[in-house]
Amino acid sequence: MKSRIIVACGTGVATSTLVHQRLDAFLKKNNIDADVCQCTYTEIEGNITPETKVIIASSKVADEIEGVPVLVSIPYISGIGIDKFEEKILSYLK
Repeated sequence: MKSRIIVACGTGVATSTLVHQRLDAFLKKNNIDADVCQCTYTEIEGNITPETKVIIASSKVADEIEGVPVLVSIPYISGIGIDKFEEKILSYLK
């Protein structure tokens, strides 16, 4: 069963698209087959499934939602701290 990652921002378009692209490249580089769902903040809860391992949001929405940890995607946006950020993502997917 594939892990699911939710990528969210205010509109579900601009920032989440950039994060989704960088996340896809990271997953491919690490041979991880995961389902990535892109949405708005208000759509997060409706997109959580039992396979959801992590939520990546463009701003601090919560520490977790329905038991799923939330990471803030600033490293993917700013380019600073990407290695540590990707280590956190991997820790949730293992």
